[in-house]
Amino acid sequence: RFLSFEGFLLLLTIFIVGSKLVFIYKYSDKPFVSLIIYFSSVYIVYDFGVIREAIALAIGIWSYKYFFEKRYLNAFIIVAIASIFHFSGLMFLTLAFIDKKPMRLWKYFLLLAIGILGSFLPLVNIVGKGLGAIGLGGYAIRIEYYAMGIIMSKQQIYLSIIKRACIWLAGILIFWANKNRKNTNVDYEDNINYYSNVFYISIIMALFFVSIPNIAARGIHGLIMSNMFLYPLFVKSIQ
Repeated sequence: RFLSFEGFLLLLTIFIVGSKLVFIYKYSDKPFVSLIIYFSSVYIVYDFGVIREAIALAIGIWSYKYFFEKRYLNAFIIVAIASIFHFSGLMFLTLAFIDKKPMRLWKYFLLLAIGILGSFLPLVNIVGKGLGAIGLGGYAIRIEYYAMGIIMSKQQIYLSIIKRACIWLAGILIFWANKNRKNTNVDYEDNINYYSNVFYISIIMALFFVSIPNIAARGIHGLIMSNMFLYPLFVKSIQ
């Protein structure tokens, strides 16, 4: 009542961007590199235009710390609050299944197979009917609405997934190569393994939900935020 519309947007922007900058400052090993990645990617294509989802993302990224420390109650509360603003905040729940240790090779291939299978399933209908059955028909309508643009966006999502996979693989190879050359700190290895697993899971989820752009192209940014921490860690391992 006492703010103009522009003033209201200004407050939202301060919260959305400010909370992420504080998060980067506290937890990123290379804050400057993280800022470059944030402002050249997520900020331009995501926060700049999608306020409600950006709020969910700004709140949701704080769950990383608690999932990493296995303080699940705190993490679930944060995810619940984030999902009030946009249901894509529920993506952070996948962090509960991610460990600090490298997965066995067969798990990587199993997850990849699940992702590929999901990309061919009629997920829009399956998810829509499921949401309708539990009284969330409004969400089902929104998913069907965004899925109408699948012809235009599906190829772009696949291309994005391929690029992310190449980046993840290159980072893993660099880390393994440097790990064999010198002794690394155990906590440091836990960090890089954790964020590597987060990054990989985000790729699989984007692949699995490729037929639902609202999840694959937008909501998945919640997990892609891990890039800001993954890249600086890889840079440090190279140094």
